[in-house]
Amino acid sequence: MWEETGIKAEFQSMIAFREKLVYRWNQPDIYFVALLKPLTFDIKLDPNEIGDAKWMKIVKNMFYMRFLIL
Repeated sequence: MWEETGIKAEFQSMIAFREKLVYRWNQPDIYFVALLKPLTFDIKLDPNEIGDAKWMKIVKNMFYMRFLIL
């Protein structure tokens, strides 16, 4: 997370894990969702690593996560 956003964080726990053996282009995919405690809050985007980053309320994120975890 620090490399892409400049935000330092401490790992708290694993929230979700998904593995699909056959995904896009017939390749496997592994997806992790972790709970992190931010140690810094200013976003310093690395445009070579990620297109956008922003703070979101956890309720809004949970709406999107239900589609990813299935």
